[in-house]
Amino acid sequence: MMRGLSDEAIWKKLDEILSSSTCLKTQTAAAIIKDNEVLSVGCNFCAPEGYDYREKFSCCPRMAIKTGKNYELCKPIHAEVVAALGIRKDRNYSELGKYASHLSLSESDIRAAFSEEELNKLSGATLYLIGHYRACEGCVKFLDTVGIKTIKLNEKSSETIKSRYTDLKIT
Repeated sequence: MMRGLSDEAIWKKLDEILSSSTCLKTQTAAAIIKDNEVLSVGCNFCAPEGYDYREKFSCCPRMAIKTGKNYELCKPIHAEVVAALGIRKDRNYSELGKYASHLSLSESDIRAAFSEEELNKLSGATLYLIGHYRACEGCVKFLDTVGIKTIKLNEKSSETIKSRYTDLKIT
């Protein structure tokens, strides 16, 4: 794990991680930081009908749809959730896929995905998010349930995405 990073170094690392995202609409990446240590990182993954997570595809069924709507069309796993679940390094993408519908998970379902030790590590951490102008309601609930109360957004990418979404009338 990396220790002693500045915010600038964290944003730079997350900018590099964005290219691992399979989302064509909005690539996002997240890092979970606690006590000046990066506990976990993750990016968003999508899986439209007929595709698996981490598989590249060429058409996004949600490209022109308002943000936060019709998640069932691509079964996305948001970067915030991937980063939180990534606290356990041996999770595979099939397991992560169980949380694609994170908007409907109960708090007990979310907590069941983590050991007590993992929840203790996550409690009080800060999530850094690049590639979007907000964390959705489902991600905020997920993070809150595991003890992450603070979310820092990358100002530059937030402004760029919000402007693009506003111009396309999808925000």
